[in-house]
Amino acid sequence: MQMELMAGVPGMSYELETVSLITQPEVRDYIRILRDAFWHDPLMEYLFPDESKRRRKLEYFFRANIEFGLTSGEVYGTTSMLGCAVWMFPGDNARARADRLKVPAERLRQVFNGESYQRYLDFEHYVRDVHIRLQYPTYCLLLFLGVEESQRGRGVGHRLMQPVLRYADDKGLPCVLDTMNGDNLPFYRKLGFTVSSEYCICGHGPRTWTMTRRPVL
Repeated sequence: MQMELMAGVPGMSYELETVSLITQPEVRDYIRILRDAFWHDPLMEYLFPDESKRRRKLEYFFRANIEFGLTSGEVYGTTSMLGCAVWMFPGDNARARADRLKVPAERLRQVFNGESYQRYLDFEHYVRDVHIRLQYPTYCLLLFLGVEESQRGRGVGHRLMQPVLRYADDKGLPCVLDTMNGDNLPFYRKLGFTVSSEYCICGHGPRTWTMTRRPVL
């Protein structure tokens, strides 16, 4: 999938700027984008409270998730690498499945200490249970959406969302996401998402909003 992006960047050739699936050689650049975009995200601060070690751990964390998306989901970027969206499709058995050792939870054992890794597992299991209660047999799950700080508010994030939102509408599938930043809620609401659950991970972790979007038929 590919679509034009009107980001409003001085000197940019809008006709050539598109949103498309990224490739393996581009992974390193998109790791940087997500690392910077999520540096102060409440979940990342919860998992990696030590700022002196957060940079390296975030880079490994996003490498594991982007490569997982390349194998079993879809990862979108822009021609000039202004932002990145990582999607998975739970319940869609027609898609390739990653080897167990390439699933982020397994890969991240190498960089998390015991406490951080347990926090990550608690978060993953808690959110998975929330998703199960939605009772969607198949859905589109947004794992991460990040945009270069200088490009925020220019429509980049909105455009990055469009390929999968259109796919979801075409297939009649709901979309799901989880955000730990309340400032993100208005942005997602404009795209048709509503809050289905609000909670703290295990009662003491960061406040989390699970949002869902019904297909527009």
